[in-house]
Amino acid sequence: MDDGQQFQSLDQMVAEFAVWGQTFYPAPVAFQFGYPDDRTWWGGFADPADQIGQAILKKVPNTAGLYWVDFTVLDVFKP
Repeated sequence: MDDGQQFQSLDQMVAEFAVWGQTFYPAPVAFQFGYPDDRTWWGGFADPADQIGQAILKKVPNTAGLYWVDFTVLDVFKP
């Protein structure tokens, strides 16, 4: 599970996550994202969970799990 944060952009996050995936390939990997420190860039997305998730899946074929952090989950997945 990679739980990196404090990225400047989606591209930077996906690039780091891709390295994680490649390092452990072919083992399954997972990612946790949606941290408040990254809201400066993901906060402007129409559907941040989908946009981030799809970007990761395109670059990391051994992704087995995508998890939005609890710190901001109710901001994105409104009850």
